[in-house]
Amino acid sequence: MGTAFLHRYQIENGSILEVWVRDRGSWRVATVQATGLDPDSAAVHQAITAANARFIDAFKRADPATLSANYTDDAVLMPPNMPAWEGRAGISQGFTSFLAQFSLVDARLDTKDVILSSDYAIERGSYSWTLHPKTGTGADIVDTGKYLTVWQRQEGGSWKIIRDINNGFGHEKAFVAYKVVGGVAIMSGDPIGPPERFPALVGSFLQFARTRDWRVAILGAS
Repeated sequence: MGTAFLHRYQIENGSILEVWVRDRGSWRVATVQATGLDPDSAAVHQAITAANARFIDAFKRADPATLSANYTDDAVLMPPNMPAWEGRAGISQGFTSFLAQFSLVDARLDTKDVILSSDYAIERGSYSWTLHPKTGTGADIVDTGKYLTVWQRQEGGSWKIIRDINNGFGHEKAFVAYKVVGGVAIMSGDPIGPPERFPALVGSFLQFARTRDWRVAILGAS
């Protein structure tokens, strides 16, 4: 046993971990950690699955208000290749801008696991979706990737997203070359990389430019 030992025991809807240490010939509790356990983790998983289904439906209907309502007031959404969308207002603006450029043809969210800790649930999963550009004649964009979402239990027992991040499965990269002059992002030449990645890349760059209040000019592109 030495000079310290751990004592763990279960209580209703949780567990207690105590660290005992020997002090001057007697034992005392040095630290105590309480961990809440959800009495019905299957119900939480089902609630998240239902929320994800409503999320996809709102995306297909191009409904940014319903999409952003899935998030808490202080939520942060971190999409790939662009600055984070902070707060529900910022998330609503981000979805509005995105849906002005693309419509969702189809999507699938596959939850791999959910870790519960008191009033938080951490969801890990993968996604696949098909986007249709609303301008130009570009082909539909098929993307697959992974995500990590932190849900927070609300008053009344519902769940909303407080942190959200996703990124693709390592597709071949494509890049744009640009320089900002007087508030104008000047793109020089065609994007670099696989041509099939160009529509998604250009769409992401235009959205990124809007977050910086830049105008965009293109020189020497085919």
